[in-house]
Amino acid sequence: MDEFNQKMKEAITNGDYESWILFEQKRLRLFNLTHKFEEGEIIDAVWNKVEDGEITFKSDIDFNKFMTMQIKSLISNEIYRLKNKFDGYKDHETLYKYFENNKLFDRNELNYIIENIDLKRMKEIIFDEILADDIEANFVLEQWIMEKPIKEIAEDLKLTEKETYSALRRARYKIEKQLPSEFIRNIRRAI
Repeated sequence: MDEFNQKMKEAITNGDYESWILFEQKRLRLFNLTHKFEEGEIIDAVWNKVEDGEITFKSDIDFNKFMTMQIKSLISNEIYRLKNKFDGYKDHETLYKYFENNKLFDRNELNYIIENIDLKRMKEIIFDEILADDIEANFVLEQWIMEKPIKEIAEDLKLTEKETYSALRRARYKIEKQLPSEFIRNIRRAI
């Protein structure tokens, strides 16, 4: 983290930070969002994710390319994931209105949806839609959420522990690919 902070300080003085802001704003414009992001808001989000350990920074990677890739990834992954097929919310009329207005959701709209999510529907989305084609990952995740030890899950499925962890990682990857991170925190509540 110290090395990352040092590189950020250098980027502010050498002009890289300004070019990232231009890249960030240009990228955001591609999505035609009605919500206007503050300049540097996505860059700050990358910084926070590195600080929280969600993104790993390796010193041997070109810092400018690393930041550009993370900005691009964060915009794509965090903002563009909510699709109309996730209709498991209590107030369908309001959700539809939000979707019709801008096809994507700003922070307030996303918070509204998270607060009003139908957890039963979320379980259906995860197990019946996202993980429907991967029975192994589906079963492992369901057992893991019920706090069954990995060793026991592996024995039940006649898998090695390594294969069981692999199935759990696949499940997480598929879910994260389809749902925004705010929903991931609610998975344990949903089951």
